[in-house]
Amino acid sequence: MIIGHLGVALGARAIRKETPFAWLVAATYAPDVVDYVVGLSGVCLNNGVYSHSIPAIAALCLVLGAGARWETRSARVGITVAVLVVLHLLADLLTGHKTLWPGTHAVGLDLYSVPLADFVLESAVIIAGWALLRRARGTPRWTTAWVTLAVLLLLQAGGNASSDNAPYKKPDACLES
Repeated sequence: MIIGHLGVALGARAIRKETPFAWLVAATYAPDVVDYVVGLSGVCLNNGVYSHSIPAIAALCLVLGAGARWETRSARVGITVAVLVVLHLLADLLTGHKTLWPGTHAVGLDLYSVPLADFVLESAVIIAGWALLRRARGTPRWTTAWVTLAVLLLLQAGGNASSDNAPYKKPDACLES
């Protein structure tokens, strides 16, 4: 899931208004950022073992949750951020293949290999998050504008329509051998 993670952040913002949006976005994308950085370093990603496995997700939950807790002085914000990191993994099990424990085989539905199915799933998540935020009070007008939803759906469609799922590819030393 790529743009769909942003839909999760939008929905979380509607439910947990006290959580800064930057923390929500950081939590929903953290495993992918780690994956990308590890891949750039020339390490074999092995289906996300360093970023999406249960130990990696637990470490990210602790680091980001504690960081959010420290910065906002709110345990509720810290817990929200940690939960969003876990939701990232659950979403990625639908769209990709991930190694949940070092030394085991990757699991997941791999909807990336079926772009139309991935588009439908991620679009539903984007629309749901946007709709939740649209109903919430006190949200910035631009976030709930129809044009915002259209841009997010176009970005998702562009990712799904590109050849060889290029937007979903990360640098990976496993692929270069």
